[in-house]
Amino acid sequence: GKYTLLEMKNRVGKQNLPSVEVIDLKKTNPQRKSKIFWPQLEDALTENYANNQQSIVLLNRRGFSSVVICRECGSQVQCKNCHVSLTMHKSLGRLVCHYCNYSLRTETVCENCRSDKLVPVGFGTERVEEELRTILPLARIARLDSDSTKNKQEFLKTLKKMYEGEIDILVGTQMIAKGHDFPGVTLVGVVYADSGLHM
Repeated sequence: GKYTLLEMKNRVGKQNLPSVEVIDLKKTNPQRKSKIFWPQLEDALTENYANNQQSIVLLNRRGFSSVVICRECGSQVQCKNCHVSLTMHKSLGRLVCHYCNYSLRTETVCENCRSDKLVPVGFGTERVEEELRTILPLARIARLDSDSTKNKQEFLKTLKKMYEGEIDILVGTQMIAKGHDFPGVTLVGVVYADSGLHM
């Protein structure tokens, strides 16, 4: 008797649920130009921008790339304290542990074989933002994650800009998916949703 199941059977104002398209990433796509966006999402973002409508792109992983691997021996650059992969933050020029904040310069060498042939693998919000800027160079794109927002004022300023239509595409982590009401948003893309399911 301690817990009660509460169900939302209807949306506020009896609005219809949005249509959802799930893209199977296992299927290869020869028309794919982008490393991150599949043609369906890239086309939808382009069309939404052309129609002066706002979009949100969600990826619950900050940084530029989630792993940096040695091309010589295949080892991952790891945190010396936590033994997890360091995330590359291109704007900081650092490889950072998201658990203890240990960091290295991006110009480092492999601990295993001392090679300097390190390559970033995977992606985070920083890389999504960068790729969006090549797809839609004239769009007003903003990123909202704990790297881009150092305090509550910056966070609220970005939300206000989004609400007032001064941002065309907002890229971010889970902090952009919680309880916000942006009237101009007509498209939400979740990049690599499977990653959240595997955590």
